[in-house]
Amino acid sequence: AGAEPTPLAGCEKFVTKFPLPVLNSFLRSFEFVERIATQTETHVMEEYLQMRWREHEPSMGPVPLGDTAIAKMRLLCMAQMNAPVVLRQFADLTDDDRDILCVEMARTGCVGQSFSSSLCPKEVGQGLEGPAFLVYYGPAFLQNLGNDSAVRKLSILAEIYREARPRC
Repeated sequence: AGAEPTPLAGCEKFVTKFPLPVLNSFLRSFEFVERIATQTETHVMEEYLQMRWREHEPSMGPVPLGDTAIAKMRLLCMAQMNAPVVLRQFADLTDDDRDILCVEMARTGCVGQSFSSSLCPKEVGQGLEGPAFLVYYGPAFLQNLGNDSAVRKLSILAEIYREARPRC
């Protein structure tokens, strides 16, 4: 519960002002943190993303497969309560914007690690190019759609990734 001047105020904000599904997903993540001791970071993250997808309410259907899978699962986590609309409008993106989100969101930033080949674009698993970029305020950006369409916000996110990666 950041931006609170005292630990007690932060704890109170954390317990009383977080939406219950967000608090529950945070608490649910603890069991995954323990796995870092015996599994790679990427494997743990993949299992976590799949669990979040399976347990999302309302149901999002089967865990996705293919080039878009990691991006969709990460967007579900980022958008939280807006996940259904964000994922519906993900399909409305231009091919270029969807491709950049799929590639950049599937990069791990961990040397020699990649997500399962059935969940990400082939060029990510083969190239293992880095670095991986963290768009720090990306979740807040997708959680606060306001009057913007989700496709507009996703296009902006794609442009941030596009401009961050040097062109070769």
